Amino acid sequence: MSQRDVDRINLVLHYEKMYMAAPTRQLPVTILTGFLGSGKTTLLKHILKNRLNLRVCCCVSDVAALNVDEQLVTDSKTRTAEGGFLMENGCMCCPVRLDLDDTSEFKDVVWQVLFQDDGLVMDYLVVETSGTTDPLALIQAIQARFGKMTRARLDSVVTVVDAEALLDNELCAVARNQLQCADVVLLNKMDLLADDPERQAAARAIVQQIAPAGVHVHETSYCDVYLPRILDISPPDGIYNAVSHESVQAHWNTSEVSSLRRTTATPDQYTVARDTWATDVFESKTPISLAALHSYIGNRLPPTLLRAKGILYLKEDPTQRYVFQLSGKRRIQVVNTGAWPCAPSTQLAVIGTDFDFATVQSDLQSLAEDHAALSDAEGCAKLVRADDRFELVHVSPTHIQFRVRCPVTTLDETMLRHHHHIDMDDLNDQLAVAVNLAGQGGLVVPLPRPDVALLASVAGPQTLRTMWPLVDLHAAKLLHVVRRKLAECMCGF
Repeated sequence: MSQRDVDRINLVLHYEKMYMAAPTRQLPVTILTGFLGSGKTTLLKHILKNRLNLRVCCCVSDVAALNVDEQLVTDSKTRTAEGGFLMENGCMCCPVRLDLDDTSEFKDVVWQVLFQDDGLVMDYLVVETSGTTDPLALIQAIQARFGKMTRARLDSVVTVVDAEALLDNELCAVARNQLQCADVVLLNKMDLLADDPERQAAARAIVQQIAPAGVHVHETSYCDVYLPRILDISPPDGIYNAVSHESVQAHWNTSEVSSLRRTTATPDQYTVARDTWATDVFESKTPISLAALHSYIGNRLPPTLLRAKGILYLKEDPTQRYVFQLSGKRRIQVVNTGAWPCAPSTQLAVIGTDFDFATVQSDLQSLAEDHAALSDAEGCAKLVRADDRFELVHVSPTHIQFRVRCPVTTLDETMLRHHHHIDMDDLNDQLAVAVNLAGQGGLVVPLPRPDVALLASVAGPQTLRTMWPLVDLHAAKLLHVVRRKLAECMCGF
């Protein structure tokens, strides 16, 4: 054997030794937990939107028989052979049912992410638990030193807290344990307490009292948080030292160790909370009317309801997919997510305690009712026509379309947008959000751009007339801000 052959063999052996001795990469896992309606899915969508170069696998669990959260996250998807969903942005979603007594399904998901057949290597696994799940069993599974979980490491436990609900409702055992497990707490929906500093301080005090020492607390609205505060990532090296003509690629650097984990362990006396929850679902491939939905919200919600969420297939706008959420003080969110990526259907889940299931299911079936015979279309149209702040776009026996218009008749919307930076579409969206979040029985659906119109019911027991004082109040507030801005403008237009 020549010296050249010997050198070649030694070189191969050297690289094999280096490869075998190289440390095995551990998959960082972040757990998103928090009680019903706190904003966990909003946070997960925020992570996916701002992930830059990170390939993120999201593991979504739901307490209801219908996994609505998985659908809210994966608007466009392709099912993989393992049952997950590969999204268009290169990330992956795996719906899973987390069992406090058997975490084998979750371990299978971690194993699947680590050993993708297609070579798609994930940088992060983000697990969204259901709002009624105590995360301790999941934490213990990730920290196991043997079996499938040895290739995973717990990066952080992020607990999302609804600041308003924290003050108005006594914490159940599950919600308390979710806080006690936290490395990071997002005190969310603080904007709802913006006018009351005392209630803001009270919310901070409760978190400080229950959450463990050393926890990182961040106050947010819609879970808008800088990702390095919840994931163990950092901006690219040198981004702050780059001169203006240099281009620094937008990406996140990951870490091999977690800097977000608390140094103090969970107390030994900690026990997994097992409260009892009730869930029911409504599914229909036939579009439902806005009148039926508004009537259900106003008159037939279960008295012990804690949360409702789902996808809406509305008769008034059947080509568009709407996401519906109800939480806290009956605060509603209705968001248009564009054209249907799949066969349209309404899927609604309700979660609470001590349900009378026969009554709950009967009330849910009322969503299929037709309220056209109880129309107040002309009366509602008169309200809009009589108020010069609004424009009547369309009226039918079951619904009405209207919009807030420019408060100054000498200006058109194009001039408002270009010269005064006032977008009337934004203003109408804001009015819909304000009415729905008021928690006073209002329901307005903002139709897609351009020229956003507000869709409201004019049939049944809940109509535009019944919520007109609410619409009037919030329209006045929004237009007051617009008029003040126009009065201060010195542009001459």
